[in-house]
Amino acid sequence: MKKEINIGYINILAKEVIELLKQINNNKLDKFTWNVIITSLCFDKENIKEAFKIIDNILYPIEENEISKEINKFNNDGSGLLSDITLTNLISACQEFGYINEAIQLFNDMPNRFKIKPNIYHYGNIIKLLVCENRLEEALQKYTELKSNEINYVIYLHLIYGCTNSRQLQIGKELHKDILTSDCSNDIKLKNALINMYAKCGDIESASILFEDMRKHNLLKDVVTWTSMIDGYRKSGQGEKALKLFDELMKEQEKQTLNIKPNATTFLVALNACAECGIASKAIEIIDSMERVYGIRPEIEHYGVLSKALARANSIKDGIKVLVGLEKKGVKTNHVFYTTLISGCTKAREIKFGMQLHERLEMNGIEKTIELMNALINMYIKIGYVDKANAIFKELVKEGRADTVSYNTMLSGFIHLDRRDKVLPLYKSMKESGIPLDRTTYGMVMNVCVSKQLIEEGYEICNEMFSLNMEPAIERYFKLVEALHKNGYEEQANELIEKMNVRKKIIPLFIDRNGKYKFKVIQPIEEDKHSFHKQTTI
Repeated sequence: MKKEINIGYINILAKEVIELLKQINNNKLDKFTWNVIITSLCFDKENIKEAFKIIDNILYPIEENEISKEINKFNNDGSGLLSDITLTNLISACQEFGYINEAIQLFNDMPNRFKIKPNIYHYGNIIKLLVCENRLEEALQKYTELKSNEINYVIYLHLIYGCTNSRQLQIGKELHKDILTSDCSNDIKLKNALINMYAKCGDIESASILFEDMRKHNLLKDVVTWTSMIDGYRKSGQGEKALKLFDELMKEQEKQTLNIKPNATTFLVALNACAECGIASKAIEIIDSMERVYGIRPEIEHYGVLSKALARANSIKDGIKVLVGLEKKGVKTNHVFYTTLISGCTKAREIKFGMQLHERLEMNGIEKTIELMNALINMYIKIGYVDKANAIFKELVKEGRADTVSYNTMLSGFIHLDRRDKVLPLYKSMKESGIPLDRTTYGMVMNVCVSKQLIEEGYEICNEMFSLNMEPAIERYFKLVEALHKNGYEEQANELIEKMNVRKKIIPLFIDRNGKYKFKVIQPIEEDKHSFHKQTTI
């Protein structure tokens, strides 16, 4: 009587597998049984390891052993033990469970080890995997192994996505040439992907040419095409062109000449263009038309971008009206909305509204992200409410959430409000807390050291910048060098000049009537360091 065993839920050790097979299949070690076992092991991450053991130690060992000899008695036709379907399932399982290198190795071993010729489906899967793993060069190598008449639009799509994500414009152009001579040259999804690639890689002209060619041949039948092109103009800094194209789509809708309905993403892209151009009225118009005309209810992301447009256009009152109206409707607003409006209040000096927003976010339990807290610190610092700013900052420090921006904002505030005695202690606290210091941090503190005649401290900070491969702002650097000379630190001043010479050529010229040093800075121009130089006298 056969012993029934649920193969998919046990770990099969290499030495025990023969006995198991004998119980299952009456001592018959045929291909079918092995394929069932390997397939059943593909449904669990840990069991895949057992599948690898069986393949490496039993089915396809490097050196033949007693078990593999016995198996091969039932496999004398020269073909592989594993079927195409089983191997495909195993590769897919490897992809799903994160065994990336194993999946690639299985694919590479198909022709010789497994006696299976990879088909277009196998190539499509492995190219997709390599692209997702940012291994575009290897994906392109697999692409070159295929004959041109074998390649389908799916493979081209994966490769174009890979070029887009890695900003490989030239490779994308070469693939575009191949597509034009292929059977899928008119595929809408491919054309959309190409427009997206050109736009994201900064070649908006090529994206526009392709879009207009599609328009000419009546191929603009997909909202994705329009959205990609609108977003392309926006991302290339041509927000007005983006909105003009968006308006064209809306007019085509009104005329019913195109059966294309804008979707939520289309509106989000258009709103982003409004925000970047600072056109608040247009943003409000778009939000209003979404549900009223197109039946698309704006999400919190749409309102968040609307708040950016209103803040950029200094329409803070309108922004707050939108916020209050949403919350009255029961729409749950978020920290992004508040951060944007508070930053807008700071920029527009609408501090009364900013403080109202602070009260409102406390009342509504809005998540206090680091970005939101930093926006509040910055607002209070800018209006001189240093105690309020400091209270928020100390709360962040206590919670272990204060970051470089938090510290820099407080340092900047103390300098701006002429409370420079607070700067060095805060700087030291920042270092002790392990918060990353950036060029802005060092520059502010170095400037304070010079102004307070703390020359040695300023010298140490400048040296630390050089050790971290940071270049001080040239004006602050010269102030420090000048202070070192004036206070008798000639050696240290010359040392800093030598260190800056690694980056720029600094030539001391003369001392003016006020006792200030003048220097000539000879800075190589990046485009041709050997032929041209830009000279500046400070």
